Amino acid sequence: MILRLFWINFFGLILLAWAALYASHLPHHIDIFGLHFGGGHSHHNLSTSMLMWMLMALAMMLPTALPFIRDYASMNKNRQSSGMLWLLCTGYALVWIGFAIPASILQHFLFMWQLVDHEGILNSTLYRGILLLIIGIYQFTPFKHTCLHKCRQTTPFLLAHWRTGRYGAFRLGVLHGLYCLGCCWALMLLGFVGGVMNLLWMGVAMVIMALEKLPNIGKYLDRPLGIILCGFGVADFVSLALHL
Repeated sequence: MILRLFWINFFGLILLAWAALYASHLPHHIDIFGLHFGGGHSHHNLSTSMLMWMLMALAMMLPTALPFIRDYASMNKNRQSSGMLWLLCTGYALVWIGFAIPASILQHFLFMWQLVDHEGILNSTLYRGILLLIIGIYQFTPFKHTCLHKCRQTTPFLLAHWRTGRYGAFRLGVLHGLYCLGCCWALMLLGFVGGVMNLLWMGVAMVIMALEKLPNIGKYLDRPLGIILCGFGVADFVSLALHL
């Protein structure tokens, strides 16, 4: 019963994050803790942008960690308490919150330098092509595949890094979050191509990253995805060359 309550609250937290992101796209203003949502201002204020990146990271990445959290729950002997699971999730979430801070600062300065538009999309074909090539090539790097392997093999990962107690649960969450960050940070930056706060992009990206972490599906996805991204990057360079 306690474990079931944890999953209800966990999915409720994800839905709440998505609801907040949806609220940011409303045409009228909503003030939450002094921060403005909706009305087209969410992308220009640094503090609000930082909050939106944090929400985006949680909304997109918590669902991709489901196999890891599920396997930990099945292996944890203290099943009468959900506290250990929340510590695990907290450690994982803090890693992505840490990523959201510099990502939002980057978006803020790119907007100030007029390199991205109101939706956080790069308005330079050259920079977009460079970014696509970087992300595409990263799909083939040994570091990417090391991190991806850790994310796919959740049970061996847990057995190798298991520690008892509350600190052990928190440590496992942080460690898995770091491997997840190494696996997915580049794909998150695709927001500067499709729209940082574009809900459709976020949903598609979440599904792609979740599928990439599944052993039986992901092995057919990571390299083809890299080829596709590199292809789009090259297409941008060709487009530039034709317009010279």
